[in-house]
Amino acid sequence: MKFPLDVVINKLYTLGIEVIKEPKHPQNLITSVSAFSIENAGLEDEVLLVSDGSNLLTGGHATLFLVPATPDRSFRDVLNATVGADDIVAMTNLSPAYVADQLQQQLMTIMQWNDQLNDLLDQDCINMDLLRASEPLLHSFIALCDSTFSYICSTPRHPPLDDANSFFIEHQHYDSTTIHRIQELGFFRSTRKQDWTVAKSGDQSVFGFPTLFHPFYRHNRFASLLILVSPTEVSTYQRFLFEILAKKIDVCLTRHWARENPFEQRYTYFLKELFEGNVANRSYLEERAALHQMPIEGEFKVLLIDKTWQAGSISLLAKRVIELEPTAKVTFDGNRLTVLLHAPCGKIDRLNTMERILFQLIEDLKMNVGVSERFDYLGDAAFGLEQARISLEYGKKHFRRYTGSQPASDRTEVVFRFRRYFPYFAVDPFADRSKIITQLSVSKNPLVKLKQADEAHGTNDYEILRTYLAEECRAGVVCEKMHMHRNTLAYRLDKIRAQLGETLEDADTRIFLQVLFFIAE
Repeated sequence: MKFPLDVVINKLYTLGIEVIKEPKHPQNLITSVSAFSIENAGLEDEVLLVSDGSNLLTGGHATLFLVPATPDRSFRDVLNATVGADDIVAMTNLSPAYVADQLQQQLMTIMQWNDQLNDLLDQDCINMDLLRASEPLLHSFIALCDSTFSYICSTPRHPPLDDANSFFIEHQHYDSTTIHRIQELGFFRSTRKQDWTVAKSGDQSVFGFPTLFHPFYRHNRFASLLILVSPTEVSTYQRFLFEILAKKIDVCLTRHWARENPFEQRYTYFLKELFEGNVANRSYLEERAALHQMPIEGEFKVLLIDKTWQAGSISLLAKRVIELEPTAKVTFDGNRLTVLLHAPCGKIDRLNTMERILFQLIEDLKMNVGVSERFDYLGDAAFGLEQARISLEYGKKHFRRYTGSQPASDRTEVVFRFRRYFPYFAVDPFADRSKIITQLSVSKNPLVKLKQADEAHGTNDYEILRTYLAEECRAGVVCEKMHMHRNTLAYRLDKIRAQLGETLEDADTRIFLQVLFFIAE
């Protein structure tokens, strides 16, 4: 293992030894330390020699010269003028052998620390274990966050020095100002485009204290950030130890990446195919879904969330969604987060509960969400996403029509449902409606289920519902037109509600169904 000369300088200051000349290139490497003697002439390169100032024979090795604490001024001047560029001169009355021994022990401590980190990695450790083992040597606050800038771990015994990291520890994510500053440093750029000179040596005054950063990338995308905040000026010695730690954490993150980054889940690419409509047939879908432990039948809904910057980043929002609803599947569409919700067949209440939990998060963060209709086949996810897009687009335009009449708990200003805003899309002369209308009229129309049930059981519920909606839910008029008793009508309407899984008392639902009747006819 090799060490920069700055490790020697750091140890000398720790021993209380005054350094009167530092090496010109503190990053130059050594492998060991030896007290000077004439037999040292055969030593290999990269060995630091420790000598008293009376003998200037170095043989080309980097040398630490120790001079008495009260030397003659002219002798010090001669010594400084004579030694090499990377030689070190320090004032002390300690013997060269003692100083060499202390320096060698420092190098051994670093080697033992490096071996300890390797042992932890062999034991499948977590990032916190690596930071805890490194804290006694680094003597600085260190935080590790993922691409969402949310909390992974930090040094347990070194509290943060600044407000930004205090916020990080308390809230488990950085505030938006800090995130924007980190983004400005260029860490979001891909590895191939990353300007490492700027990233590692440029202005890094994010926290108001000397700081070191180490960004990590996966699949050519920024994925995590290791940050060291030091109470004193960052030395080459600290940078050297920091980079060793970063390499170990890189190995650890590689093992546990899917846990730390929502968009690295195995299902992500399959989900993108689904939302793009790249599903050849049912057998293909069943095979792919089985690989990712995803059901193909049940109760599904698609949520499309906009204004994700309100959460700091789209990745942070994705992680918060998964934390609230672990069964949710997430992917992204530009700056919008797409969420697929699923509940087993007949568990509509479970789906509604999932919705309410996520809507509360969306409301708290002041974002917008478009919500699709419920569907029962995973292969319809692309159409569900299209419905969510329509909801979002027309909901943002027309939501103010409902804000005066709806209660605050309805979340009218942030949650846009397809059935409420589909009529606006249907009458928009500039909208490309042909594909959506065709799909609704053929297979995605809930009225199709009603017709199929009528054919199977010899009933006429389709006509009853059409008349009921056309007559604005006036039961007496419907009974007269359909030649039915009121009790019979009430019984058939209950059957229709159960068949459709809808309530007919909701005005949005009635308008939505009327538009569907118009499309079907």
